[in-house]
Amino acid sequence: MSIKRNINIKLYDKMRDFFEAPQRFKLLVKGRQVGATISSAYYLIKQCIDYKGRDYLWIDVDYKKIKIYYEKYFYPKLKQLPLNFWSYNAQS
Repeated sequence: MSIKRNINIKLYDKMRDFFEAPQRFKLLVKGRQVGATISSAYYLIKQCIDYKGRDYLWIDVDYKKIKIYYEKYFYPKLKQLPLNFWSYNAQS
């Protein structure tokens, strides 16, 4: 099955450099509001498209933030993909 690849996913230049660095382990030292969360979310979506069949997990210190990130960053992009391509397991 061919996945719709025309989803507009743009990473900030510094974040793209970070994700595309060849090192296995990386450390991102940053300040606030450098685009790390949105870039990480979009990079994860891109990985899911490029490497279908792998499982990915998004974690944070509390569930409330995960729900906010899902609604703000993930869902607007994921809804452009076929429904059988992704899932979101919410906690009650």
